[in-house]
Amino acid sequence: MVGEPAKGMTLDLYEARDDAQVHGLGVMYRNYQLEELERTGQAGLGLPVATWLATAWIRYGDEKAGFVSLDVRRWALELVYIEPAFRGRGLALLAVADIARSRPGRLAAKTPLSPSGEALANRFGLVLAEHTPQEAAKAARQMRELHEAIRNNCRHGKRSGDPRQVCQRCYRAWIEENTPQIVFHHAQEMRACP
Repeated sequence: MVGEPAKGMTLDLYEARDDAQVHGLGVMYRNYQLEELERTGQAGLGLPVATWLATAWIRYGDEKAGFVSLDVRRWALELVYIEPAFRGRGLALLAVADIARSRPGRLAAKTPLSPSGEALANRFGLVLAEHTPQEAAKAARQMRELHEAIRNNCRHGKRSGDPRQVCQRCYRAWIEENTPQIVFHHAQEMRACP
């Protein structure tokens, strides 16, 4: 998954033992989650790091333009994110094409997909890797627990709109504070391994 798919663009493996990379990925994952909150009203699915994921930086020149995480057990894209300043250059397409060429077998995309993820999957004819019933149940439980925690800690007292929805100010604050911690905790786990 490491290579140079197009002039000026490279895929470089993410290194959880490098503090600057951990911080940078945490910031990018937070940006992704804030965009998903704005777009859908809730946090996005998909992780940037996990023990079953291989994660790579998508670089353009010397800059980190985004990242891609790949579920190596299922040969499926978990998450592809490109920073807004680098969008429109085909970087996600180039990264996915490079990954698809790197191993025999048909690359899949884990669902649910964002509109841009759906376009990417359609463009490459990617198989959709549906969540197993256990994965779907776990994701639903985690989302319910997240929403409950945000409601229980909200100081704004939701006064308008759909009462089933979470306070967006508190949701945003939770994302800003907590999503980088997902990357940090994974890095701590990786550093504890010999």
